[in-house]
Amino acid sequence: MTHLLDAEQTMHWLFNNWMSEGTKQLLRSEIDDEKLQSLVKFLGFCHDFGKATPSFQSKSSYDGNVSIDSELIAQLIQSGFEGLADMTLTNANESPHAMAGEALLNYFKVPKSISSIVGGHHGDAGNSEPRGQLRDYTANYWQTDSESDVWVKWKRVQKAIFEHGLELSGFRDVSEIPKVSQRSAIILEGLLITADWLASSEYLNNDYQKPLFPLIPINYTIDDIDEDKRFRAAVETWWLDGVWEPKKSFRG
Repeated sequence: MTHLLDAEQTMHWLFNNWMSEGTKQLLRSEIDDEKLQSLVKFLGFCHDFGKATPSFQSKSSYDGNVSIDSELIAQLIQSGFEGLADMTLTNANESPHAMAGEALLNYFKVPKSISSIVGGHHGDAGNSEPRGQLRDYTANYWQTDSESDVWVKWKRVQKAIFEHGLELSGFRDVSEIPKVSQRSAIILEGLLITADWLASSEYLNNDYQKPLFPLIPINYTIDDIDEDKRFRAAVETWWLDGVWEPKKSFRG
């Protein structure tokens, strides 16, 4: 959850303080500023929605730390996701988290021009929308292929995250999320990729004296983290030269 909040604040800040005015005007030609501000927040928060799935949560950690992997699975089981340690997903790789996020947002009736931005936030939007994901790879999303207690648990958590994203962004209902053109989707995709890159960086230029968004101790809960303080510290470390302005060229 912390990374979602980091990315939400980062994307919103970049939009207001880093993106050029001309680029913002292109977006505002389609969407009024109030809805645009909300949309930017929503995309930042929901970009990793696809990680709230058993296919992602059962993956090995990046460095293959078995101890950490086991502890995280144990925490999920204690929270009610029984059977997760013994689960075998034969097609887990068919639902990478960006695609899974797009599929879940489609499930919650988010406009496809918006959910596709989440689907492409790692640089590959695919050739088509993820039709059939929830039908063909049901267990990747809800742990079992048919309705069960743990299936309901996953759906409940996903719904809570989605609704929190709406509320945090200022949308009262999914129907308020606007559709965007391909041009605007590309701009927002670039902004999201930049925000995610920053929010995933522990230190500036790998300098341990310049923390951005350091990893969180495994025993921490969301209540142990001052999100605003964490974000302000990251921005103060990163913000160097302001908005990039291209140099004018003159021909004699």
